[in-house]
Order: sequence, then structure tokens, then C-alpha cells
Amino acid sequence: MDAKLADVLDVQAVQATMDSFFSLTQIGIGIIDLQGKVLVSTGWQDICVDFHRRHPESCRHCTESDTALAAGVQPGEYKMYRCQNGMWDIVTPIFVEGTHLGNIFLGQFLYEDELPDYDSFRAAARQHGFDETEYIAALDRVPRWSRETVARTMDFYKNFANLILSLSAGKRNLERIVNARTQELTAANEELTALNDELEHRVHEIEEKNVLLARSNADLEQFAYVASHDLQEPLRQIVSFTQLLARRYSGKLDTDADDFIRYTVDGTKRMQELINDILAYSRLRKSREQFAPVDCEALFTEVLLSLQSAIEKRDAQIVHEKLPTLAGDRTQLAQLFRNLLSNAVKFQGNAAPCIRVTATKQQQHWLFAITDNGIGIAAEFFERIFVVFRRLHAAAEYPGTGIGLAICKRIVENHGGQIWLESEPGKGTTFFFTLKEMGG
Repeated sequence: MDAKLADVLDVQAVQATMDSFFSLTQIGIGIIDLQGKVLVSTGWQDICVDFHRRHPESCRHCTESDTALAAGVQPGEYKMYRCQNGMWDIVTPIFVEGTHLGNIFLGQFLYEDELPDYDSFRAAARQHGFDETEYIAALDRVPRWSRETVARTMDFYKNFANLILSLSAGKRNLERIVNARTQELTAANEELTALNDELEHRVHEIEEKNVLLARSNADLEQFAYVASHDLQEPLRQIVSFTQLLARRYSGKLDTDADDFIRYTVDGTKRMQELINDILAYSRLRKSREQFAPVDCEALFTEVLLSLQSAIEKRDAQIVHEKLPTLAGDRTQLAQLFRNLLSNAVKFQGNAAPCIRVTATKQQQHWLFAITDNGIGIAAEFFERIFVVFRRLHAAAEYPGTGIGLAICKRIVENHGGQIWLESEPGKGTTFFFTLKEMGG
């Protein structure tokens, strides 16, 4: 068959159909022939239209991705790849009478479970002369879809590719297949209507959840303000006066009064620690400080000095390998090491704490490990311990607010890493976390 896709495709009709599809679903499409010519497009993202396809080099990347990277996909299948400009594309082919003439693309999106590599996109902006702020803003507008949504959409596009094949054959011989095509188009419209109903229902659910999320975030911000301004000062007064009562009247009243005063002092101190930890956790959510080189070796030494009293009290031994210099927020990384080391010292078994800290260079990051010989953690609690206020022990047994590991998780995620653990009750625990290397 010696023909091009434009010869057998009713471009205007398909464009109109997909414009309607996009208005219903907000899911775009591209139909591109094997020479890289765009025949049908709707719902394309600003980052592609206003940037990638306007610069010669990045436009060449688009064309190469649409042709070379999309090659080899078979009828009824689809192929997923990351284009040379950093966006995800998925392609399914259009075959007419056994000849591959073009492709349908679902493109310019990111998965909702992945974090964009902002450093590489900023580098691309500088390389191609894009306005970096506008380019990153366009990146933030790129849709984030679940893998289930993408899979279901590509199933639809595979069916749509078959429909185009049928329509192309119909264009060559309308008299022969007009009735069959009418039935298929009716079925497609019914499928679109059903999909639209489902999407509208889901959009309504998402809108309701967004309202609740916005309300929750506003409540959290209001609480943080109240805690920092309205609760701290009266709490400090309570702590001061109860401590004064303890100093002046300890032993002068009956034993019950001494106990009551001690309980009040301990309770107000725990409340103060709890408020401080909640504030620390909420501030981490808002942190946008520019990362700078952090000498983890020097930082680790400072953290050990701050924990010296607890280390000496429990006769703990802490050894470590030489730690690297990384790009990050120094204050947050200090808090990360302090929380993990403090837990390793605190949750001790019968033997004195023995703690080892290592850092191993991997492909694009460093893998840190903090190993102790403490009481250990059962596997069913591995996820629970990273949730705010989820304690495994009573405060009287092991003091703390139950926020420390949640703070650690957020700090590591703020730095583009992951945190997890390996442990067995009675045999100690190893916390692992990754941090990107300099320039990674």
C-alpha cells in the first residue's frame, strides 16, 4: 500500500471528535504520521506547545521521540517511553490494510507517584534559552495521572486506532461499510457518554475531597499560629510556676501534694515538647529554602555534641564512617540525624547502646544506614511508626511525642529520598534513608 496517513484519514472529522473527547475528559491526543507530521492534536500541554516545539533543538527531540522512540510497536499494543524532553509518552499504532501509517499518542504527562527532576528541567531551560520561571510553571501544569488512568485511556486509544482503520477502509469504499460504521460510531459515543458520566462523578468526588483538604490545611495553619502565639506563653508560665512550687514546697506538704506537683511539671513539659514538635512538623511542610552544600561529617559531630548528655547517661557507643557532603537544608538534616540517633540511644535493650552509622555511594544518591542493638520493632509496625502520634510504647516507658519519625520521613522526602527500616524484636533496628549526591 503506497499511501500516507493523511490520504486515508478524515483529519477534520477525527479532530472534531477528539476535541469533543478532550472537552469531556481533559485527556488529550496526538495523531502523528511516520514522518513526524502532526495531523490531529488536542489537549497538548503548554510545556510542549510554548516551549519544546518552539526551539529547534527541543523540537528535534520531539520529532525524534515521535518517530525513533515510538518505532516497533505492534498492532493492538502500546509502548510507553520518556521522550527526550523529559515527558512521558505512550504510543499505539495505526495500521491500514496491514501497513503501518502512523501512531496515536497519549503524551506530555507525569505519573502522580513520581517526583519531577526539577534540576534537569531547569538545566534544559537554561540550555534552550527558556524563561526558567515560566518553564517550571508550565512543568507544574503538566497533568499527573495514576497508572490505572493511563492504562484505561490507552485501552480506549487502542480501540480508537482500530476505529480509524475501519473508517479509513470506509473512506475507500463507503457504500460497502456505511451501516457497520454507523453502529460502531454509536457504540463509541455510548462509551464516551458512559466515560463522561463516570468522569463527572469522579470529578465531583475529587472536588469534595479538595474542599475538605483545603479546609484541613487551613485548620492546620490556624492551629500552628495559635500554638506558636497563644499557647506557648501561658504554657511557659505554667511550667515556671509549677517548677517554682516544686522548689519551694517540695517536702513541706504531704507526699500526695509532692506527687501532684511532680505530675504537673512533667505534664506541662510533655505538652511543651508536643507543641514544639507539631510546630516543627508543620514548618517542614512549608519549607522552600534553597539547598546548599552540607558537610555531613561536621554536621554529625555537632549532633553528637547536642546528644552528649543522653549518650553518657546510657553509656552509648557511636561509631561512624566518613560522611559525604550533600546539597540540602542543613537545619533539616541536623534534625534528621538527631531524631534517629536519639531513638537509637533511647530504645535500648539490656546491653548498653552500640550504634553504627554508614554512608554508601550509589548511582545518583547516598544510602545512609543507622544500626542499633536496641529492642527492635515487629514487622507489622514498620509503616505505622512513620505516622504522626503513632507510638508503640507508653510515654512513661519511653518518653517522646510520637512525631520524631514522621518528621524524619518528611525531611527525607523533602530532599527527594526515601526512608525505611529493617528490624526484628530483640535484635536491634537499622534505619535506611537515601539522599541525593551533589549535583544529583
